[in-house]
Amino acid sequence: MVTGAPTSKRLRSSERREQLLGVASRLFVASGYDPTTMDQVAVAAGVTKPLLYQHFESKHALYEEIVTSAATELLDRLAVAASPDASPREKVERGFRAYFTSLLSDEVAFRLLLVESTDEDIAYHLEAIERALIAFLDPLIDAGLGPDHRKLLAAAVVGSAKSAAGFWLREFGDVPGDRSATADRLAARCAQFVWGGLRSVAPD
Repeated sequence: MVTGAPTSKRLRSSERREQLLGVASRLFVASGYDPTTMDQVAVAAGVTKPLLYQHFESKHALYEEIVTSAATELLDRLAVAASPDASPREKVERGFRAYFTSLLSDEVAFRLLLVESTDEDIAYHLEAIERALIAFLDPLIDAGLGPDHRKLLAAAVVGSAKSAAGFWLREFGDVPGDRSATADRLAARCAQFVWGGLRSVAPD
């Protein structure tokens, strides 16, 4: 059972909000968005349902804040990785390192960016995040290509990262070890694969 802080512990509003987000993230990952209820979140967090609704007006609002926060953190890290002082090859590896570092720093919330949803609004939101990642990578692919060609390759890179992250979480996510070293290793492996493809790209 997913549990949060005991009911006897009084938290400041910001601390309580963070606690509720953490508890809800674990429930959404464990059970999925659709089956998880606000009642379950309140019970797991050790709070009353009215208190939960003081912080989040709906389950959708709660979920949206979790995935938006995770996506924003990822995009911020990618912006640093895309520093103009780096070579194209370095940017690719730095980008993957930022991606996997985000995955390993907040594994629960990050998993939600990889999960498909049957809820139309949530699916639309997750698609918007994926499109934002593609739009971010698009201008970094500079090989004299047309806009549609660059966007296609950016989508392929995002898809490769998502697929690799999902596979790693399913197969090796519970294996103990140095998370920073793991992020570096995963980034180097994926960057080598992707760069090998990108460097051979030419205009149609």
